Amino acid sequence: MFTNRLLRAIGPVTALATLFAIAYLAPIPALGNADRAIVVALVNGRLPGWTVEEATDAWEGATSVTLGCGGDEIGFQIVPGHGLPAGMVWLQPTDGSANRILSEVSDYPGYLIWLEKPLTPHALSCQDLLARQTRSRGRAAGSVD
Repeated sequence: MFTNRLLRAIGPVTALATLFAIAYLAPIPALGNADRAIVVALVNGRLPGWTVEEATDAWEGATSVTLGCGGDEIGFQIVPGHGLPAGMVWLQPTDGSANRILSEVSDYPGYLIWLEKPLTPHALSCQDLLARQTRSRGRAAGSVD
């Protein structure tokens, strides 16, 4: 009699613990984000010549991107949706340097947004950025003398 009560008390607790263990250890199914090839093509169109060092799935359909140009590296997330119409994406920079570069290629003033078909596409090639940096270093070196 005592063993039946003990089994009735332990049984649900054991079943619950087993269920939690399975839920904790089982992989979370995911459909994945936008095709990375599409994201890389989008980035290459806006930032030509930059090297896509990494493009990985992030939260809620976003893709985290890391780009390299010369010795510079920027990181940001491309986020579709979140209140934007289809064909538009938010850009979320990881730091101030990425923010400055992305603001130059944004299609919407005051916000970091890329439109699917902008009237005037904005781009910043790696070559242009390196030339700009070289000119600014030359000016700084010239002003020291």
